[in-house]
Amino acid sequence: DSGFYLDASDVVMAGCSAGGIHVFAHADYLAGRMPSQASFVGFADSGFYLDEEMFTPLKQVVITRQHGASTLSPSCRAAHPDREWVCLVAGAAARYVETPIFAWQSRFDLDQRNCEMTPECSKSAECIEDYARNMSTQVHNYLEARPLSGVFLDSCSRHCDGGIDTLPVSDEGALNMLQAFQEWYQGGQRVFHQHRAYPCTDCCAPVIGV
Repeated sequence: DSGFYLDASDVVMAGCSAGGIHVFAHADYLAGRMPSQASFVGFADSGFYLDEEMFTPLKQVVITRQHGASTLSPSCRAAHPDREWVCLVAGAAARYVETPIFAWQSRFDLDQRNCEMTPECSKSAECIEDYARNMSTQVHNYLEARPLSGVFLDSCSRHCDGGIDTLPVSDEGALNMLQAFQEWYQGGQRVFHQHRAYPCTDCCAPVIGV
């Protein structure tokens, strides 16, 4: 409402981790406040969390104490009247988001291995692979529901870009996530993968000392 974007032709709402979560949660709300001439999309890095019992209830505080429901997707809220906080979790809420969003997401996200898995699961390659397959399925279900959105699913052990100094590249065309985003934004390919088994030691080089 400050007006700094009133002459904008292109607006990208971007964030990682909690910021990525809020791209999915609030993109439609902000889209309604953009000038009519602006192309408005979201870019969510490390924000596609799943609807897991260990994680989703933690979001209740946004609804019950911070009274943040009004900025969430009305369609999602209508579908979950008794669990409005689930609209802060992309695995359940992304299908309701009308704004085109490009998600850059690790199948083996470090934070999700900490807060959406038991300690035993997070130490098991088989369990982590099961989680990754579940995530891939939910992401592709989202893409079927929202054909204007896109994704780059990589196999790095990362959260946001912390601890890496080389961006992962896709199996399709050897594009990094920035190049993949550009390809999608310009109307080209919208789905990119880096298919590797866990743990992948060469998917993105770690920063020395991390």
